Formats: sequence, C-alpha cells, structure tokens
Amino acid sequence: MRKKKYISQRTRATHTYSFYRQRRNDPNWRADYLAARVCRQRHILISLIIILVLILIGVIGYRNRVVTLLNGSETTSQVTTVKNASGEDSIKDFTKIF
Repeated sequence: MRKKKYISQRTRATHTYSFYRQRRNDPNWRADYLAARVCRQRHILISLIIILVLILIGVIGYRNRVVTLLNGSETTSQVTTVKNASGEDSIKDFTKIF
C-alpha cells in the first residue's frame, strides 16, 4: 500500500509523514510538519468514526434479526401428531417450546 503524501507549503513538493516527522525540530520544516500532523490526525479520526458507525450498524442489525427470529418462533405453535397405544391419532399443541 502506498503511503499517503502531504504537500509542503515551502517547496510545493509532496513528502510522506515520516519525512516530516524526521524534520519536526528543524525550523524550516516545522510548519509543514505541524500541517501534515493535523491532516493525518484528522484522517485517522474520521476513519475511526466511520469504522465505529459501521460496527454499530452491524450490531444493531444483527440484534434486530435475532429478536425477530426469536419472536417469530414464540408466536408460531407446533402441532404434533402422536400415535397412541390404541392406534388412534392424538394431536398435541406445543405453543411454547423454550
């Protein structure tokens, strides 16, 4: 994966964040380092928020799906036919299994 590059205000060239970090104490590059750091932190924060929102949507969707499946199984009744010893069919109604 290619490393993200940030534009230098001084030279108008693009450099990686590690390039700026190595020169963070150099007065000529300090402003460019600070600008690159702010841009990088903003990018990381936005990515983190998007990931958390997607996880939250997935958890809520999964929870709603499970609740729907559980509610659906509770409301339906299962009817079972059992043979008696006398050979007659008898019907038993199991409304709640769990």
